[in-house]
Amino acid sequence: MDYRLGNVEGKNKLHAKFCGIIYFTRFFANSIDGTNVLDFIQQPIIAFSDYPLIIFFFIQLVFIFMSLFGVHPIATIGVLTGVVNLLLETFNPVSLAIVIVTGAISTLPVGSYGLVVQLTSMNTGQIHIGLHG
Repeated sequence: MDYRLGNVEGKNKLHAKFCGIIYFTRFFANSIDGTNVLDFIQQPIIAFSDYPLIIFFFIQLVFIFMSLFGVHPIATIGVLTGVVNLLLETFNPVSLAIVIVTGAISTLPVGSYGLVVQLTSMNTGQIHIGLHG
């Protein structure tokens, strides 16, 4: 399959794969909302709600840890949506947004699906994104 920049069919297939990843992430986040797993995840956050720096540092570590295992930052944001709703009640939304954006950007050098890797593979014609295609 040819995914060069001039190939419209290749771009559409690539776009469809990214949409599939985002849909799956949203499905996963909604599935967590209906179980006790979300309560298990939220308990430490409630315990440290008086210490915002610890929680903000933890969010940064979650982004880096997940990217080391190949999870895209957009998928990490999708997973964190259940926790973010709880944090919006306690913390300033602007501070929380800054931490999430910097956490997502911090994965560029270490992520397997990072921007640097994607741009390099597109320019060399070696783009291979998963999902069996």
